[in-house]
Amino acid sequence: MALFLGKKRITPENIASGYIFYGEETYPASNFIDNLVADFGSSEEGALHFEKFDLKTHLWKDIIDAARTMSLFSDGFRIIVVESPLRKKTSKPFSYEELSSQDEELLKNYFSAPSPTTVMVIVFQGKIKKYSPLVKFLSSLPASSVV
Repeated sequence: MALFLGKKRITPENIASGYIFYGEETYPASNFIDNLVADFGSSEEGALHFEKFDLKTHLWKDIIDAARTMSLFSDGFRIIVVESPLRKKTSKPFSYEELSSQDEELLKNYFSAPSPTTVMVIVFQGKIKKYSPLVKFLSSLPASSVV
């Protein structure tokens, strides 16, 4: 099975460190994650490590710490999935959708020097405006790191 994003095939050589999905339709994100696990789970370099975080119960600091720590103590490919609970209304964002300046700095620092064997998939479910501060910030991260 080959993993594609658009028409581009994703390989260990060209995989980004992060992928962002947002919107009411979660199938593309779920399908992407399933294919990522299927394609990179059979890696000859070691076992696949998969970890899922929920923004309602985990802080960005904890998520970034886990991403950094996992790359130090394990071999093989790592997938970290960060999900937000379903948001039904666009008028008022949940508190975890608003990044503090510390969170922004953590994410900038992480994605400026990410682990080459770790991929973070960030999934925001529900109606989020593409010009919201959260989406604008995540989209401003280096294109070589986050798609």
